[in-house]
Amino acid sequence: CVTVGMMTTGYDCEDLLNVVLARPIIWPTDFIQIKGRGTRLFTFKFGEGRSKQSAEKQGFGLFDFFANCEFFEKDFDYDKKLTLPKSTADDESDDGDSGTGGGPLPDSYVNTSPDSIASVVETTVGLEGMRIDREMYRERFSRQATQLADADTVLREAFEAGDWPAIEDRIQRLLFEKPEEFWNLPKLQDLFKSDRKPTLKEILSTIFGLIPAVPTRDQLAASEFERFVATNETDATHGRELQMLFMAFLLDPVSRLLLQEERLADLKVRDATLFASVVRLAPDERKSLVEYLRTSVVLANFDQVS
Repeated sequence: CVTVGMMTTGYDCEDLLNVVLARPIIWPTDFIQIKGRGTRLFTFKFGEGRSKQSAEKQGFGLFDFFANCEFFEKDFDYDKKLTLPKSTADDESDDGDSGTGGGPLPDSYVNTSPDSIASVVETTVGLEGMRIDREMYRERFSRQATQLADADTVLREAFEAGDWPAIEDRIQRLLFEKPEEFWNLPKLQDLFKSDRKPTLKEILSTIFGLIPAVPTRDQLAASEFERFVATNETDATHGRELQMLFMAFLLDPVSRLLLQEERLADLKVRDATLFASVVRLAPDERKSLVEYLRTSVVLANFDQVS
């Protein structure tokens, strides 16, 4: 049983099975390095001769006594620009705090509060990893794509021309399925997803600051409705009803099925408010809208993910 500081250089402890977080951790890089001690692959061997057996390491335990996992999963702001504290060399002061901003450091500290474990929660981290891992890889791809856009003339010209097929093709040719990360669209979709998996165009638009973030299902549906109203003649007196049908069709697969099959009785049982809006539309108006949604909108973009 040793501190992780003893394994920072010169020794790779592959057979490590437990990491205990016995202090608060503030910096993401520290957290990644500490928990990363348990991620090494290893084959355990038991016995000798005919009784010799082996077992692959399947995982490791991360015992967190200070809610570090929760902090980096839920509370830490990965988008905030952190400022480094002033060093002693930068700020020679006479007040005795040596640039720490908190006064003189005590020689020791005694905690007299009750030292008890309030609760025990066991959480399994699956193949998708923790949020801090996803943020790290997302930042890495963003940095690579940005550097490529600065250095590659073909990609830069495609951006200037707004040629998105050429942009996506160039990114895929130069960054996808290369050694080390092996980037591909499914992997990036998991890294950049909201409540839906984004397209490559949306991912790149987010990286290059063209949109603030990957839109949620609600935001994308609202944007599609605005495009529909702008490009089609509609009855202004039925705007609310058209929007309700439009949003329900895109966001609720069951309502979509009932509308496509015109099972209005079943729709009334499922959602009386939506049914009331639907029947206010003329049959031809309703059918025309459903046909537009079925043929002019990429419905797969609205598949919900956890």
